[in-house]
Amino acid sequence: MVKPKNIADIPKVLILPLILILANCQLSGQEINDLSIIKKKQENIRKLIEEKQYTPALEIAETIVQLGRKQENIYWMALGWAHTGEIYQKQKKNKIALEYYERILSTQHQWSNDAFLLNVIYNIGLTHKQMSNLDLASSYFHEFLEIERQSELKHPEWTAKVYDALGNIQRELKEFDKSLRYHFKCLKIVKPENDFAIMATSYNNLGHTYMDMGKPDSARFFINNSIRLKRKINSNNNLGYSYHLLGKLYYDLDQTDSASIYLWMARKLHDAEGQTDQCTYVLVDLAKTQLLAGKPDSALFTIESALNIAQKIDSKDLLALAYRQRSYIYEDLSNLKGALRDMESYEPLREEILDEVRQHALSELEIKYHLNEAKENLLVEKERLQLSTARVSNQRLWILVLVLAVVVMALFVYILRSNVKKERQLKEQEKKLLKELHHRVKNNLSNLSGSLAIQVDMASNSNVIEALENHRKRLDAIALLHEELFDPAGSERKSQVDFTAFVEKLCQSIISASIWNNKIDLELKLDKVSLPMNEAIPLGMMVNEIITNAVKHAFAEVKSPSLEVILSKNEDFIIEIKDNGIGFKDNILPQSTSVGMAILTGLASQLDAKLLFESKSGLKVSIILNK
Repeated sequence: MVKPKNIADIPKVLILPLILILANCQLSGQEINDLSIIKKKQENIRKLIEEKQYTPALEIAETIVQLGRKQENIYWMALGWAHTGEIYQKQKKNKIALEYYERILSTQHQWSNDAFLLNVIYNIGLTHKQMSNLDLASSYFHEFLEIERQSELKHPEWTAKVYDALGNIQRELKEFDKSLRYHFKCLKIVKPENDFAIMATSYNNLGHTYMDMGKPDSARFFINNSIRLKRKINSNNNLGYSYHLLGKLYYDLDQTDSASIYLWMARKLHDAEGQTDQCTYVLVDLAKTQLLAGKPDSALFTIESALNIAQKIDSKDLLALAYRQRSYIYEDLSNLKGALRDMESYEPLREEILDEVRQHALSELEIKYHLNEAKENLLVEKERLQLSTARVSNQRLWILVLVLAVVVMALFVYILRSNVKKERQLKEQEKKLLKELHHRVKNNLSNLSGSLAIQVDMASNSNVIEALENHRKRLDAIALLHEELFDPAGSERKSQVDFTAFVEKLCQSIISASIWNNKIDLELKLDKVSLPMNEAIPLGMMVNEIITNAVKHAFAEVKSPSLEVILSKNEDFIIEIKDNGIGFKDNILPQSTSVGMAILTGLASQLDAKLLFESKSGLKVSIILNK
């Protein structure tokens, strides 16, 4: 199960340090005029970014670059690149954003401004975090902290955001104790009277961490504090994230009414802010909550809305989530065809996402490799200079080459091992998801059977009791088929149902639950047969109907009841069920309008199977399925 984005604020683009430049540089009148123009253009860019007008904002950023190029001022050009990088970052075009940030760092030796450098490094770390390059993001955030520690300039609000981002990274890595330490460091730095937004974000992330740790009370405490602060500063956008998180918390606690309320509130706020993707995540979670609350029709309506939005914004992650959830809902509504169709839509999307994850992991390793390669090249160059100066022997040079080869091989082995590990983790996750699906289906079938049993106890009309009992037994037959479809551990789904074992268990279950327990002479002649699920379910239901009817009605006047079940598979697949009961009165078949007969004829038509009755010394029912 792809989860909602972190809500850590991206710092505003830098304020141009005009006072420092004017105090330390002797500028011409034209340069002072250009400096004034840049300041105004920066204010326009901020306004356009807030309004999400990215194209005109990019044009203004390019104008700043051109002014810097005209005055041969690398620092002004770097300011324009910083604006451009932030705009692309806002559009989630992270690779393009990184290209501009790296261009700034490549010119670092031509200007000196610690505040500007810190902002660029922070944005690089944040961009890598958005790309899920967690190790790289963490290294840049630690570099930020080291530069700030060594410089005279202190930016507590930036430092607090860095600690908060590091806490979120550790939470994603499941290092919860480290995550908590970083978030509490963030709270220790901020000033309560000024930094309500940062405090609210950190409280929310603390709640998220405690929720992942399985500590709902602590999670609820911090999330509610976050909501209180966000209401105080009217931060509706970030308030939606907190309501969503609180709704998920109540869902985990099976408190569906509270979960639905907060999820509806989150959807309303995200919708008002135009956050389509976040609104879709909320709708998926709301559908899950409605299904858990026993409202499959409402859940179906909600997931349809989520699916429509996901298709409009062409999000593979959201489409996969929506298809999978709708499959669960269809399954709950006994629409197995719809459930199968949605699972068939989900599987290729899941494979595409897994492929992207693998490619993303390889890309991160490649970036790390190039960074290490650059460092290694620098070391080699220094070593060569030392060798040239000291006139060391060629033997040392060969040793160095050998060491580099070993490093490259070690790195290659590391990449391979990492890929194998990630693949193993993905397979384990898939097994866990399948096990959870099996567990939920099993529980839902059990709950439905229990509900019918309660209604039987409460009913007074004999016809109603008989109808409810019949439905409960049909549901038990489906549950038995489901058990045969999955292995005992529930971690792997079988492609075929062991129909022979199913028939044997079904016969014993029906007889043992009847008044004829231990009185019926049961004879089973069963060939070894395996069937796909789409054939096993209707055939199993037919066998259940026939045997149940025989046990209930056939032996009322028989002293030594017997029942014979034959399962054979040659050219055709044949099931024969014989009893020595009273048979049909005057050899007249029951009306097709009866519930049992309607079910049998309907299922036979679904399978294109023949259904034959022979009333002679009892009743013989044959089901013939062409193979």
